[in-house]
Amino acid sequence: MKGTYYINHGDPIMYIKKHIKLRQFLEKWQENVVTEKPKSILLISAHWDTDVPTVNLVEHCDTIHDFDDYPDPLYQIQYPAPGAPSLARKVQELLKERGIKCEVDTKRGVDH
Repeated sequence: MKGTYYINHGDPIMYIKKHIKLRQFLEKWQENVVTEKPKSILLISAHWDTDVPTVNLVEHCDTIHDFDDYPDPLYQIQYPAPGAPSLARKVQELLKERGIKCEVDTKRGVDH
């Protein structure tokens, strides 16, 4: 897959309810667009509040469930994503080159 895509995860409930249209769309989109496994994914999260942009520099990302009052099966979903330290360093470098203050975190996981 080549290109840049903005993909909104929508309501987390769609991961346990197959009839939700966004889920159906994303499954079909994946079949048609994702022809090979990407080497890495750059994820920009609105759930991670920091004073300055922060790059997650980890080898492995645990799943963070930062929502309340959802069915128990959602809290059981884990996405043990591998980190991409070299991509994270490149992002940090590019931000700094453009005068954007940037910090690094070595412990945070990935938001649901």
